[in-house]
Amino acid sequence: MRYFSSFRLKVIAIITMVIDHIAVFLLADMGGSYGTAYDIMRGIGRLSFPIFCFLLVEGYYRTKNLSKYMLRLAAFAVISQIPYSLAAHDKLIQFGKFNIFFTLFTGLVFIWLSDTSIKLFKDSKKKATAILCLMVSFGIIAVTMYFAVEIGLDYGWFGLALILLFYFLREKPEKYDDVKLRFSLLALRSVSLFILIHCFYYESEIYALFALIPITAYNGEKGRSIRWFFYVFYPVHLLVIYGVKRLIL
Repeated sequence: MRYFSSFRLKVIAIITMVIDHIAVFLLADMGGSYGTAYDIMRGIGRLSFPIFCFLLVEGYYRTKNLSKYMLRLAAFAVISQIPYSLAAHDKLIQFGKFNIFFTLFTGLVFIWLSDTSIKLFKDSKKKATAILCLMVSFGIIAVTMYFAVEIGLDYGWFGLALILLFYFLREKPEKYDDVKLRFSLLALRSVSLFILIHCFYYESEIYALFALIPITAYNGEKGRSIRWFFYVFYPVHLLVIYGVKRLIL
């Protein structure tokens, strides 16, 4: 059953993200007997990022203005850095550790590079030029992923690889009625994500596999339109968490 619109998926992603951030930015600093609660909340929080990655890919294909979409992500990456630095590191600015918007923006650039290069290769009569463009694009992607951790992108190369996974394993809207294809895609995504998690050596990330359940039930519909809320919510909730932390610690 295809129950989840992009709005409903965003709600799930936001709720699980907040649960995760309360654990990692608040409980972790409180000490005491919060071990079990922390582990449970972090496990729940693993659902958020794969959903955001999936929606990023869908946004690329559904946006009416890619430039504005990129600009919004870049703008809120900059806006969110101070709230993120405060919540995560108790500093006004923490260089070398960037918030998730920077990862999503980089992933969107990767999608654009990949999509543009592949289309050029398919449509161009000058295959040598097209192959060169393809190699340059994937070279840029490979180098950026290799240095993602050093750059300070949240989730490092794993996050960028997950975005590309949803790009290359995207379910086309005209195929939504093909049940066999849908579950084949679920299996392929599950295996691919499991391999990425295994390579990432981050055991709790295994719970991210559960995010594929609502993603597979995506119906291709937008749902309620409160676009700016989802952008603004990220820096605001980080400031709230930081404020609570300052009050109780």
